[in-house]
Amino acid sequence: MMQGPFSTLLSQTTQIMSSKKTNKTITISAMVAINDGEEKSMNFVQVMPDYPQPGMVTPFCGRGTAQMLSDGHFVFTRKPRKHNTPVLKLPHGSLSWGNDGYDRFTFVLPAQRRQEFARLLQEEAEIAINFMLGLI
Repeated sequence: MMQGPFSTLLSQTTQIMSSKKTNKTITISAMVAINDGEEKSMNFVQVMPDYPQPGMVTPFCGRGTAQMLSDGHFVFTRKPRKHNTPVLKLPHGSLSWGNDGYDRFTFVLPAQRRQEFARLLQEEAEIAINFMLGLI
């Protein structure tokens, strides 16, 4: 396990991004622990603040893109969640509106019923199409 301190001090800045949104940047003085896996792939990065304070940051759990450079710079960019609003539930599928402007038809079938896939997909897709045509 490798460890190294960040040389920056604790500070808070708020930048106005637009009239409705703000971007809050928090810099933390911390120790960083990096666990290198057996295959030279990183299993996790842990940030341990020198002076932890409850409420200093908003906790989150999310997916994103992480990049660590050989000189120790680490950047994590969180991907926003896609929120879909279900509008029609079917036995093996669903139709939903996405907040990204896309409509989705999802079909899930257990592997044991593969021989019925084409027939069930056609039946449920027809129901979803008729539902959509009823909205137009």
